[in-house]
Amino acid sequence: MYKNDKKNFKKNLILPILIISLFVLMFILSILFNLDFLVNQKISSLWGGFLEEIFLFFGEYLAIILVLSALVLSFNLFIEKRYKESFVLIMSLILGFLLENILKLILQRARPNNPLLIQGGYSFPSGHALFSIILFSLCIYFYSDKIKNKIFKIGFIFLNFLLIFFVSFTRVYLNVHWITDIFGAYLLGITIILLSLSALKNNFFIKNKNKK
Repeated sequence: MYKNDKKNFKKNLILPILIISLFVLMFILSILFNLDFLVNQKISSLWGGFLEEIFLFFGEYLAIILVLSALVLSFNLFIEKRYKESFVLIMSLILGFLLENILKLILQRARPNNPLLIQGGYSFPSGHALFSIILFSLCIYFYSDKIKNKIFKIGFIFLNFLLIFFVSFTRVYLNVHWITDIFGAYLLGITIILLSLSALKNNFFIKNKNKK
């Protein structure tokens, strides 16, 4: 039983490896075609007025909002006695945080030089985008099947995807990230989600009673 779980887990590594390959290819193509600079210039034309004030506000407090949202979701899963799901959520976010910072130290990519909001550290990948895609995608996975009404279910899924987009767009709008920082975060986030869900399905996080 345990050996079969390990085999299934290894098979499920194929897709994440392909995603990582796409991640590298995307990074190379973005450099060749100057996608980052084109988006950076277009975004600057949207600055000003009430819209800018909104994004500046969320830019200041977005990290706090995301962390609080993660804690609420994890606590809710724990209260529902869905201990494995709560553990998977926290471990996925921690793994994302660690990999994000490792990649930033390795790549040392500079942020755009015309930000609306001053941010320290390196640019690639976007930590906010990575955190949001892991958090809200797992929220969809853990709760969408519990919603019986189709309209509410679609609305719930759409809302979570909208939140992912909003977080990402905020970072690009403020010019604290390049667009490929967002794409890279998405690919890394999807990889982490697939690995985490594979581990969850195969009871990788708990000791198997049949293990010999």
